[in-house]
Amino acid sequence: TLKVIVLLIVLAIGFYVFNFTRVGKYERAIGGNPKAAELAGVNTRKYRILAHVLLGGAVGVVGFFAAAPGGGAVYPQSGSGFEMDVLIALVLGGLSLSGGASCKLRCAVIGALTIAVMSNGFILLGAPQNAIEGIKGFIFIIVVALSYERTRGQVIK
Repeated sequence: TLKVIVLLIVLAIGFYVFNFTRVGKYERAIGGNPKAAELAGVNTRKYRILAHVLLGGAVGVVGFFAAAPGGGAVYPQSGSGFEMDVLIALVLGGLSLSGGASCKLRCAVIGALTIAVMSNGFILLGAPQNAIEGIKGFIFIIVVALSYERTRGQVIK
């Protein structure tokens, strides 16, 4: 229950910062076109560093909860393989591959729930881990292919 409470608090803070503060507005502008944001007067270096600091804080919270069940033991392989799950979750959630102002926090939440349900479902069905990873990779390729507009050579927003 503590994990759920912390998750909801982090999501609420992230939603507020991303949608109702200057930081969120500038981060979306930098994600859309860094050069245009810089020409508009945004200190892109400062806000890129701030984005990494905020992400580091979020990773620290996740790391704490990931290490807690093992009595605080963390190994170099801890968290290995989650990178692909994050990419698949973002794409499945509907996050624009081109970035920018069209990005929404809800895309990440929807995608994370989708990938969690899908992964747990495959495990309950007894699928081998290699098959699960292959299916996730195939789904990622299909979703990216569907979100790419071939006529103009651009990503669909």
